[in-house]
Amino acid sequence: MKTHLVAVLAILLACGLASPAHAEQRALLSRGTAVVSADIGDRSWTIGNDQITLVLGLEKDSSFAVRAIELPGTGRSWTFDPVADSLITVEGIQLPFGLTSAGWRYIDTLEEEYGAGLRLGFVYESSRENLRVIRWYASVSGTPTIEVWTDIQVLKDQPTDLTGINVWQMVLPPGDVEWLTGLKPREGTPGPFTVNRTTMGLADVIGFGSDGRSSTYNVPWFAVDWETDKFFAGLMWSGSWSAQIERRESGLRVTMGLPTTTTTVSGDRGVETPHMFLGVARGPEMDVAEALRGFVTAGVRFGRGFDPLVTYNTWYAYGVHIDEAIVLREMKKAAGLGVELFVVDAGWYPTGDVESWDFLPGLGTWTWDEARFPSGLPSLRRRAHELGMRFGLWVEPERIDIETLKVPDGAMERWLATEHGVYDLTTPREETRGAQICLVDPAAWQWVFDHLVALIDEVGPDYLKWDNNLWVNCDRPGHDHGTEDGNFRHVQAVYEMLTLLRERYPAMQIENCSGGGNRLDLGMARLTDTAWMDDQTTPAVRVRHNVGGLTSVFPPAYLLSFLIDDPSERMYGIEDLSALVRSRMPGVLGFSFRSDDLLEHLEGIVSSEIRSYKEFREVLRHGSTQLITAQAVPQLDGGWDAMQATSAVDGRVLLFAFQSDPAVDGTVIRPRGLDPDVAYAVSSVDDGEIGLAVGRDLMEHGLGVRDSRSSAVVIRLVPIPKK
Repeated sequence: MKTHLVAVLAILLACGLASPAHAEQRALLSRGTAVVSADIGDRSWTIGNDQITLVLGLEKDSSFAVRAIELPGTGRSWTFDPVADSLITVEGIQLPFGLTSAGWRYIDTLEEEYGAGLRLGFVYESSRENLRVIRWYASVSGTPTIEVWTDIQVLKDQPTDLTGINVWQMVLPPGDVEWLTGLKPREGTPGPFTVNRTTMGLADVIGFGSDGRSSTYNVPWFAVDWETDKFFAGLMWSGSWSAQIERRESGLRVTMGLPTTTTTVSGDRGVETPHMFLGVARGPEMDVAEALRGFVTAGVRFGRGFDPLVTYNTWYAYGVHIDEAIVLREMKKAAGLGVELFVVDAGWYPTGDVESWDFLPGLGTWTWDEARFPSGLPSLRRRAHELGMRFGLWVEPERIDIETLKVPDGAMERWLATEHGVYDLTTPREETRGAQICLVDPAAWQWVFDHLVALIDEVGPDYLKWDNNLWVNCDRPGHDHGTEDGNFRHVQAVYEMLTLLRERYPAMQIENCSGGGNRLDLGMARLTDTAWMDDQTTPAVRVRHNVGGLTSVFPPAYLLSFLIDDPSERMYGIEDLSALVRSRMPGVLGFSFRSDDLLEHLEGIVSSEIRSYKEFREVLRHGSTQLITAQAVPQLDGGWDAMQATSAVDGRVLLFAFQSDPAVDGTVIRPRGLDPDVAYAVSSVDDGEIGLAVGRDLMEHGLGVRDSRSSAVVIRLVPIPKK
């Protein structure tokens, strides 16, 4: 549905329903609690819902401005000096969007249905710069979050260069700033996926971002604590990006975007900037993850939920040394333990005689090794189904073994991405064995897509693990991109391919893996269903640390890790195997071990823990997670780390507590955000029913934890409906 505001206002005026003399908002479009409204006299528009409203308007000279953020029902709002919230940079000249003195001319305002909600667009043109630009704002019900992006087109079929892509800018009220490091944080910064918090002094500057993939150095997200509420914002983008926060007298000046990207707008190809989101967690008790939860489901994923399946993966147990007999044996054992998804990882294609972890040889042949899998991969899928499991398959579509250039119907060398003339800046030229396929090249994109579809059609996997272990910011000529937008265009090409796969195979789940968590962002969360957090899936405290940081942004049912047997943390013969399993339970529970090494009594422990996970994972499926102690680290002060998951559907709560210092025997866990007047049935995985307690008492006095059979405790709080 598309509505032009000019026509709507004319009808309202003609019918006597609106008048410039009466400044009041009138709804133009609604869907659920999402509403777009306008105030004709004030020349202002609002978009939002019952939790947040963004006020946008035109100044006297028709310049565009963001005016305020309001929290309906609270009386709290934040007004801004009228200012554009984005820049369009043409050949190095910065043009604030919608500023008439910079040459912009207001054309129209649009209201449309968008996904599960609505969007509001402001249309401006600049004949001098040959541009037509729409600044979009979108809202869905059930979340205090707004999505924002810009569409840029040319007026005449004449290419125009954009030098830098600014996605969002604003001056915010001051407050403590929080942000997240990435999988491989820069030297001198905290470890992977660590929540940082700082109070900024006047003239202090924080700069963060990633050069290649979105979450290599930092996760594209930050928050500002306003004490009464918490503002948050982030990019829904999987490539390079940067952000800067500067403390000024007027507040915190924030910019986010792709400042080093130069790209071209032409008649046959416009530019859609990365999408971003902004919002306010309402009240000191609401966590950002809780505020984002509805947005991720309804706004990002258009209503598609999460399905955290108990997963077995062959990688850590066998590497590429897998064959039909091994897979069939592990399938039978996994099904007996209660596993629901069996994933054949790298090594199913002809690799030759290689060491266990070398998965590059043969990559790009798109065929299974008939010597090791004589019955074919479809037979493995059928066997998994007979055992009551789903079947998954690993692929790395964006990379090939250079040797496969020689095979019939192989990739063409001219499709391969190069940066400064080489395939891989991290490897000496003479040692380079693999290369990235530049998906911006139309022929390369089609070759990958056709082979991927042929494989899926033949094998029929229920689950596709999409991996990415090499990243090149391609600057090679002839690939339909320029020298400074290979990263930008490649990410868009990945999105296009994943979108078409989702449409073609709507029931197939897709895993997001990029050498672990190099590409963790809400752009990929829109198109994938689980995310492998970190190749280093031990020790258990590292897994809990990662979950504790990443659930600041992502739902727990999106984050996958594995229990493995590793020299740093043995799972065989350990006294407390339950603690190792439970350390993976706040996310998607995964396993990768050799069943021959699993003694009978350990099998009983694993299967029991899997049953427990299945009983309470609905909270994770529909919930958000927050830390109730400091983020997990070895020998944590206080001896215990704990986190809480809360269902957005029925208010059920899970409390996970882990003894991180054996010298500290017990602790008290204080849950957050409970209904103070509601009684909760309290139980634990180990001890069963404990009793009833009122939410107010639980939050004030907490629950004592000690003398458990495991150093990992899982407590369930189930609200009792009021009569």
